[in-house]
Amino acid sequence: MYIDAQMLFSNSQRVCDGGATELSTNVVDLKNIRDLGAGQILYWHILSEEIPAGSGTTLTFNLVSDDNASLSSPSVIQSTGAIAKATLVAGYHLQIPVARGALSTVWQQYLGVQYVGDNTFASTGIMTSWIGIDAQDNIKYPDNITIS
Repeated sequence: MYIDAQMLFSNSQRVCDGGATELSTNVVDLKNIRDLGAGQILYWHILSEEIPAGSGTTLTFNLVSDDNASLSSPSVIQSTGAIAKATLVAGYHLQIPVARGALSTVWQQYLGVQYVGDNTFASTGIMTSWIGIDAQDNIKYPDNITIS
């Protein structure tokens, strides 16, 4: 799968280390991305690279939109709901189809991700998140294949 750098919200970002709610380090400016996935299903991807630890027990991921790049008053477009931190092991990958019909009325110029913990995490999780036009469907092959 190819990931477009302009569609990357977080690249190995530590989340919820400064508080229970944090925003992605990157935003997507829709003025620079014309006809985003026209005619195709878009997928919002979230990849856990390190499990969160600490007093928090759940993490919610929100795809948000705002009229400014700082996402100071974001509207939630889609949400994962609360996910138990024990689920967010390294390699855990969510891919959520983006409901395009509803989006046309709520999308503003900037898109980002809001990470919401039920408390702060002493040892934060590391997440990567992006929008793409492909679903991740790699086949896992056995490690013990011998080619002769």
